[in-house]
Amino acid sequence: MFDKNKMSRILSPILQKGIMVKTLTGVTVRRLLEDELKLSHDIIDNQIATVFLDGRPVDNIDSAIVKDNSEIALSGAMPGFVGATMRRGGFYSAMRAGITHTDENLAIETHQGLVKIKLYNSLIDLIGPILFSSGFFLSAYEVNHLLATEIGPHLTTHVDKDLDGLISVSLRPDQ
Repeated sequence: MFDKNKMSRILSPILQKGIMVKTLTGVTVRRLLEDELKLSHDIIDNQIATVFLDGRPVDNIDSAIVKDNSEIALSGAMPGFVGATMRRGGFYSAMRAGITHTDENLAIETHQGLVKIKLYNSLIDLIGPILFSSGFFLSAYEVNHLLATEIGPHLTTHVDKDLDGLISVSLRPDQ
């Protein structure tokens, strides 16, 4: 059986840099988290404290729309004033009004696309395994790095010629 602590330690830098997932786009952040990534309501509402969409903090995950090639950064609770300011719907969120993601109210068509997911702090151990079991995409450099680690024997890879050189990666269940 593969040690999950080792897996988290090895994969942490990759998750912080971001992994690409093939998912439905043109949907709200909440819908992507629930329906596409299969995260529970508890994780979404109680564990994910901070959400950034394309570099902007998000307060309302029910109206922020994820587009093809969007980047979503998710974090658990962060300490201090910055953590309190960036927390979605937090008391100090008004202080970042100029950079907060605003509702676009655009009718965007839904379709399959790629989204970069970044995880930080407590969410690495919580959400990382969920992403790894459903598969993700990395550059050849990142895949070669992973193959050289203790995780290498547990990886399944496939080159997808339609995705600009990205390699599909998934972790096989324990053998």
